[in-house]
Amino acid sequence: MTLLSTLEAQPHSSIRGEVSDDIDTRKAPDLSRVSLAGAWEPDYWTHELGVSNGELMRIIGKVGNSVTAVRKELGLVAHEKSGNFTKQACSI
Repeated sequence: MTLLSTLEAQPHSSIRGEVSDDIDTRKAPDLSRVSLAGAWEPDYWTHELGVSNGELMRIIGKVGNSVTAVRKELGLVAHEKSGNFTKQACSI
């Protein structure tokens, strides 16, 4: 048996780079983008960013779904050492 015939006999082989049909296998979420597609995602992002769903949708419409852009629009800045976010004071 050749390598090719072995791979063809395994239609969902990870060697071939195909996505598995196994619904119990989950891919890690892309946390660099704000997504509201999954059932849990709106709750996660509104809690994580401290905004309402409507406010989050408005901001995504304005700056896109990059977490960095959304955090910047909200005035949230990361502290260099800890990576924690706080609300940036506005200066006038």
